[in-house]
Amino acid sequence: MSNARIAELEKLHRGLRDKRQADRVKAVLALAQGWSPAQVAEILLFDEKTSRHYFERYQQGGLPALLEDDYSGAEPKLDAHQMSELDKHLEDHMLPDAKSVIAHICQQYGVHYSVSGVTDLLHRLSFSYKKPTHVPGKQDPAQQHASLRDYERLKAAKGQSDPIYFATRRIRSTTAFLPTAGSRRGREKH
Repeated sequence: MSNARIAELEKLHRGLRDKRQADRVKAVLALAQGWSPAQVAEILLFDEKTSRHYFERYQQGGLPALLEDDYSGAEPKLDAHQMSELDKHLEDHMLPDAKSVIAHICQQYGVHYSVSGVTDLLHRLSFSYKKPTHVPGKQDPAQQHASLRDYERLKAAKGQSDPIYFATRRIRSTTAFLPTAGSRRGREKH
């Protein structure tokens, strides 16, 4: 390979933002400069066949062939209507984790997802998993003021060295606390 072509590839490499494309250019450069496919594969963390494949693509089609990424992914398992229904269900019901979403999809549509597959699906639907903020139940303001008045009276009536002991009772809260939950990105769910 000529020095001009090597310089062209080096310049292209510096401008690339996509790591996969940059690795392809690095593989071609290294092979053109005499590195073995095994060395290139070891340094760039892919196999020898891949490094040779990138070099062949470059030789046959130039830069466009080398940089072309024609991976399209798999067909979705749920159709548009099912995705819409799932989106609405997740908006209306807080499911605690990906496994719960998997169980719902399996029961509702008979479709099986892996944890990583349903996580990707949730991201496409703009959901993310985060811990919800815990909001305590509201207390009666009149009851709080009465307790404060009782405390002030007790404090005034006790001796200087007499301690005040506080006992707490468990207060029921109407807010459920889940360790993790899914919600639409940018929105809080309690």
